[in-house]
Amino acid sequence: MSLQLPKSVYVKTKGRKNPYVEFLWEDGTRKGKTVKASIEVVERQVQIIRDQIALGTFDVSAFIPTVQSNVSLGFFRRVYLDFREGEVKRGERSPNSLQADKYALRMLIELFGETRGIHTFNSDLLKREFIDKLISKETHYGEVYKPRSINNYLKHLKSAFSWAKERGYIKENPFWDLKPLKVDRIKRYPSESEIEQFRKYYANGPQWKLDAFNLALWTGCRLSSIIELKKDSLYIIRHHDKEQAILTLVEKGNKRREIPLLSEPLALIERRILALSDVEKQKPELARLRTAHRIGIAQRRIEEGCLFWEVANRATISKAFTNARRDLGIDDPNLTFHTLRKAFGTYGLEQGLSLETVQYILGHSSIRITEDIYTEITLRKVSEEMAGIRAK
Repeated sequence: MSLQLPKSVYVKTKGRKNPYVEFLWEDGTRKGKTVKASIEVVERQVQIIRDQIALGTFDVSAFIPTVQSNVSLGFFRRVYLDFREGEVKRGERSPNSLQADKYALRMLIELFGETRGIHTFNSDLLKREFIDKLISKETHYGEVYKPRSINNYLKHLKSAFSWAKERGYIKENPFWDLKPLKVDRIKRYPSESEIEQFRKYYANGPQWKLDAFNLALWTGCRLSSIIELKKDSLYIIRHHDKEQAILTLVEKGNKRREIPLLSEPLALIERRILALSDVEKQKPELARLRTAHRIGIAQRRIEEGCLFWEVANRATISKAFTNARRDLGIDDPNLTFHTLRKAFGTYGLEQGLSLETVQYILGHSSIRITEDIYTEITLRKVSEEMAGIRAK
């Protein structure tokens, strides 16, 4: 097959986020790439390509690069992350997604080295030398990698190597055929007594720990949303002659969602907004950060109006919750900061919120996810009531 002599070209859009331009050769071979542009722009470009094909002047290698077999893992990481950082600056990708890309590629390099050619990877090698080693490898905190974390690495690496294939760095994506690890979805959230234990524990530490805990419990906020909260995230609307506070959340994929606030989370948000201009209250918190680098990040976040300026990433809040759980003697790794969202949904449904309301507030993509919470509540109530009767 000659890459320079395609027979025709088509645009595919069905079931795709972005148009896919596919070339067809005389021998039936097909090859194409995804184009991040509107369908109108792509259709115009494809019409030009069709005219060039008819005239015999089109060079498909300029559109689909030939495979380069000498691309190292270190070089690939640099060019791919540069590309992703550009997407973040343009608002096409969230900073948290970029951070996950960095973690995944760093993990791959730790196991294989920067000089390894990316064309040498295949699914069998990755299963044996990457996934199996991660399962037995310890994290920086001395814990094993959870299946959910490994699946997250695989998802981001699959996306990265798809990008490499589009650029002509590899022929096939070695992560494409790798199946995610089975995740045991243990339904667990803090009980009311455990919630009070956490609050008493956090009362003796930095204020941001207690505030992050309460905000997640009162609103169902994700960790990433708490990190991204800013002073302009809060606004007031009037509805039926009553004022309602609205909080704007930045969700996965840089999507935005607005939720109404009760009086408790509203007071918390307003207090943190005032703290952004209170230099005296900031001093002890800045002193806790110790290093000049961390203090510099915190000061920059204050200038940007970040409500939780004391923390720069999700890991800080997550680790604080894990440490609190251990200190309180709650020996259950399934109880994480993220389960506070489940607690909000569970207690909300128990108090009469509709499934649709809980789905909207939690940002569930499907009502079925919310129904799982409702099913658990129903089963628990049935079990409690059945325990109070006796067979006839």
